[in-house]
Amino acid sequence: MNSTREFVIGKLSTLLDITKDDKICTDLEKCILNHSHDRCHSQPAWDNPHFTSIYKHKFLSIQKCLINSEELKEKIKSKVVSVIDLMDMRPEQLWSDGPYAKLQEERIHKDLRKQYLAKEAKENLVGFFKCGHCKSMKTTYYQMQTRSADEPMTVFVSCLNCGKNWKC
Repeated sequence: MNSTREFVIGKLSTLLDITKDDKICTDLEKCILNHSHDRCHSQPAWDNPHFTSIYKHKFLSIQKCLINSEELKEKIKSKVVSVIDLMDMRPEQLWSDGPYAKLQEERIHKDLRKQYLAKEAKENLVGFFKCGHCKSMKTTYYQMQTRSADEPMTVFVSCLNCGKNWKC
């Protein structure tokens, strides 16, 4: 067996607090190897720098998640999460309270806030233009330079009530 693979098995056993001979360590290392083999578009061999880079990056990402997430360690030890599934998990799934998960949560809150404010704005909106179709003042507009620079900008208006669009 390659010395790099032996090193990885040793590190995984240390991180998971189990022996090197444990099936979880060897299976996890084999999954990292197979993942690297599948991702490498050129010849997957240890003398190929692209292959070794993929292998090391995958190991390092799993190592970081194992160091920072006790929850993940316990899920692996108790076999709630299989080592095969571990290869395809996103960073926020691997480290549930890590920075990726927090970013994802912030994005969700931001999107929900935008949706709420947009809904509020649509209900209370009074625009500058009156729709000729439904006579509503709930309109939005934007301006764009469609003709030469010495002519005024074209105003595109949309009615939020009936959906009619026109330009001024």
